[in-house]
Amino acid sequence: MRASEGEKHISGAEGLYPEDELQETVAAYLQRALQHDRGEPDRVVLTVERLEEEPQLIEMQPVYTVSTGNYSEAWRFVKEGLICLGVSGETFNLARSIIESPDVMRGAAIVRAVSGVRAEPDMLRGVRATRLGIMPGLLPVLYEALGRFDADRAVVSEAVVLASKVASSPYIVAELCVSDDPFYTTGYLSSKNTGYVRVPHIKEKGMMNGGRVFFVTEECVAGDVVRYLEETPVMVNKLSDIHDIINPDEFICSINR
Repeated sequence: MRASEGEKHISGAEGLYPEDELQETVAAYLQRALQHDRGEPDRVVLTVERLEEEPQLIEMQPVYTVSTGNYSEAWRFVKEGLICLGVSGETFNLARSIIESPDVMRGAAIVRAVSGVRAEPDMLRGVRATRLGIMPGLLPVLYEALGRFDADRAVVSEAVVLASKVASSPYIVAELCVSDDPFYTTGYLSSKNTGYVRVPHIKEKGMMNGGRVFFVTEECVAGDVVRYLEETPVMVNKLSDIHDIINPDEFICSINR
């Protein structure tokens, strides 16, 4: 599902579903498009496509939440975390400028982790991680596990499934995401080494900016990354732990180890 108002992106969502859930899913996506905090769309496009290949099966990333108390603490944690993962300071600055730009990209940027070179083929469209889902029986279990946090369980579950697919690519060093929803102020940092890390207060309430950056290895072929993220179907078939809130400095120390 993609919803827009003129050239402005309003919302988007997708998943892999069994055929007998299509009507219910399409109705839910339409309602979501029409009731988004970014505004009322004048165009909603819903696409249903049959998969021609069996999805690859992957394990969900473990979920952490760091206790960042404000905007500056959140970005300090993200910068230190990315540097621990091998992302250069220059590349971090570029990623932050992409995310905080008033011109929200329709997809994600691909940035080489050390050099900071942009690698996506279309810098306006960006790249989308698509063809991803979670086994239907696991979703209620995940919702219940996320219930102890003051968070939108639907948003977090969709995000962690997406992040799990992204992290399963051998070319991805890390991912950084900040929602463009003006009232959703928790972003995330994700990688194979850290799992999915929720970062509260990464934007001020009411800010319309947001974005997603995939940090990739220097030597990877961008086309291979794009093909995997956009074309290879992936399903989460195993859940991981949902951890209690942790001090950001303790988490950084655990990355360094």
